[in-house]
Amino acid sequence: MRRTVSSSPTALTLRRLRARFGIAAPQVSVRTHLPWHWRVLSRVALLAVGFALGIALYEAYLAWLSPSLNLRAGVSNEQLANMQEELSSLRSSSGSADSVIQIERTAKEELSKQVKTLQAENARLKEDLALFQGLASSGAQDGAVNINRFQVESDGSSVLNYRMLVTVGGQKDRSFSGSLQLVVSGMQQGRSVMLTYPSATDARRSAYGLDFRHFQRMEGKLQLPADVVAKSVEARVLQGGQVRARMSASL
Repeated sequence: MRRTVSSSPTALTLRRLRARFGIAAPQVSVRTHLPWHWRVLSRVALLAVGFALGIALYEAYLAWLSPSLNLRAGVSNEQLANMQEELSSLRSSSGSADSVIQIERTAKEELSKQVKTLQAENARLKEDLALFQGLASSGAQDGAVNINRFQVESDGSSVLNYRMLVTVGGQKDRSFSGSLQLVVSGMQQGRSVMLTYPSATDARRSAYGLDFRHFQRMEGKLQLPADVVAKSVEARVLQGGQVRARMSASL
């Protein structure tokens, strides 16, 4: 049996060499083997360089942006200072306006009180004039003493407010000297009581004195004990220890 050329040992060896070193041979890469700690150090170095480069770029950006920020900050501070100054001015103006309004309100209230007082005084003067005209036309007895418009009011506590007009009749210009006495009738702890003002020990006895020509207006306050309930008050005009006129008012 004859051997073919392709099956000879030489041909087989050549095919093997071509398959290993020829065009169809597998690619082989050659790498340098480094220890693991060198690889770690190299990566850390790369990270450090990148971090330093990032910091340098950030600082450069801040340096470029700083003038603009400073300018804006200066403008903002100036605007803030202007706004604070304007606010202080507005507060001052508001305080002044409030003071003016308060002064005007107080003056208006005071003026209103004065107007009411003048109106009340004017009404009393008209009443006095009408009274005097009535006395003159009635032909009152010469030297007769009278109590007119006697009024007593309680202020809700133990104080009584009284007022009256004491006149002396006649056409002659004569004077009258005497004193006023007020007798309060009421109840105290279930018992009837009578209180006389002024009392014998009252230091304000002079306030009850009468000394006038034609007329004298009398008004004041009576301080009652806390447990006394007043029912009526009698006004007496005394002269020389005698009662010249009297009038009662109920409560």
